[in-house]
Amino acid sequence: MVECTGLENRHTERYLGFESLFLRNLFIFIGMILQLNPMIPIIRVSDKMEGYAFLVIDYSQEHNLLFTCAMDDGEIWTLSNHDIRFCKNISLDRNEIKL
Repeated sequence: MVECTGLENRHTERYLGFESLFLRNLFIFIGMILQLNPMIPIIRVSDKMEGYAFLVIDYSQEHNLLFTCAMDDGEIWTLSNHDIRFCKNISLDRNEIKL
């Protein structure tokens, strides 16, 4: 008889610290989520709405980066990297934004 913990069952093997195939596969497909601190001021290209990006989601090199943004009207959107631009910043000599 095989002893089981709460995270594995009799039909799966331990794999590099992951107790079940479900957890191992979940880890593979999640990708990477990064919290931005401080948040980055952005402009949405479609309607020139300003907001702040506070999360970056990166699935792999085959996909675009996704930014989760809090817009100035209170809505929260997850936008692709080609849908947003940085706001202007005169300290960094970024005076014009090309939309």
